[in-house]
Amino acid sequence: MKENKNISNNFNEEAELDFLLSSLSKKKNKGEVNQAWKKVVRKHSYQQKTKERKIYFYAASMAAMLVLTIGSFFYNSILSDKEIQWQSVNVAQNNRASIVLPDGTSVLLNSDSELLYPSDFSKENRIVKLKGTALFDVVTDKENVFNVLSDSMNIEVLGTKFVVTANNEDGVYQTTLLRGKVDVVFPQRKQKIQMKPQDQLYLNTNSGRLLAQKVNTTLWNNAIENDIIRIKNKSFKYLVDVLSIRYQKKIYTLDSKLLKEQITFTIHNEDLNQLLEVLKEILEVDYKETTHGIELFKK
Repeated sequence: MKENKNISNNFNEEAELDFLLSSLSKKKNKGEVNQAWKKVVRKHSYQQKTKERKIYFYAASMAAMLVLTIGSFFYNSILSDKEIQWQSVNVAQNNRASIVLPDGTSVLLNSDSELLYPSDFSKENRIVKLKGTALFDVVTDKENVFNVLSDSMNIEVLGTKFVVTANNEDGVYQTTLLRGKVDVVFPQRKQKIQMKPQDQLYLNTNSGRLLAQKVNTTLWNNAIENDIIRIKNKSFKYLVDVLSIRYQKKIYTLDSKLLKEQITFTIHNEDLNQLLEVLKEILEVDYKETTHGIELFKK
């Protein structure tokens, strides 16, 4: 995957102030609130008067929020203490599965993936957990946010279509937005990014790198959503891109002439090994496993 843009994991002063102030509403007792507020004042006491006015404006707004927070604290604590009963859908390797959640949201689970959702999933409780890769087409509900949770990346959405990869073992987390708008939250980095169509965010927790790039949403939609993919008079590069998305594995070639060749090819629901053997027979393209993925080359 071409990496176009690095995203800094450091907040600027204004964004950091927003984060500190927003955290006040999450404090559960007076002592925690006082400590958090002292941290805000200490952190920003050196700022100019214009910025100080902004702090006081935020403080007034947060005071109103704190009243609501204290009033609802006991109710929220009861909910948080309640053990959630999770239902799970598991998809074995070389398989795919489509499910429809109670709110009408459709989920297409890719090979070797798992989706968990609460037994009491409803319009007011739209939350799922994901391991692996899935295409979500979320039913719009402006009053109730739909949440996709994973170890290092959470997605908040009202209604849209997007692809998520959450590979805990490899430390790879990726979101590709096909339609609508989503907020992606990285809890460990204390960072929140709003995505627009064609945006893709990629996080590698092992290297600590967070990257952003633009992608071809038609290509992604075709590669993930369709069981049968018909490629007619397209470049070999198009096939390579489709395979990499479909099987969530880096597939590439170093042969520049091969990339430009026009091909016609149909992908059924084969597993990757079967498909590579078909490539050998029909297109006379061989393959080998490398440290980078799977390299394709002319026989």
